[in-house]
Amino acid sequence: AAQIARRFHLGLANLVLDLCVELLRNNLEHVSFENILFSGGVWQNTLLLSLTRRAIMKNPLVSHINFCPALALPPGDASLALGQVVAAGLVLNEQTPGGCTNSMKRENTCV
Repeated sequence: AAQIARRFHLGLANLVLDLCVELLRNNLEHVSFENILFSGGVWQNTLLLSLTRRAIMKNPLVSHINFCPALALPPGDASLALGQVVAAGLVLNEQTPGGCTNSMKRENTCV
């Protein structure tokens, strides 16, 4: 059972790594960022947190990005509201989380 649980956590950590790499690749020319904030109840899992941090630090494509668990925010799902605020701010500033402006999306010039 412990081996199955470890593989499950490794799989999740690698999924998060893949998402970070994809986010960086897709937005490199649109957005520059140095920090990724991880918030929400799932990051209370210290094994998942450490495996994900290790995976990101070992990957040369994303190792320069700061892995930031949201330690100053509530540890539960209440901290997810931070992401909603950031997304709303981007929309209000005519940007989507992917780095494209809303007008670019309307004109289908953003991939």
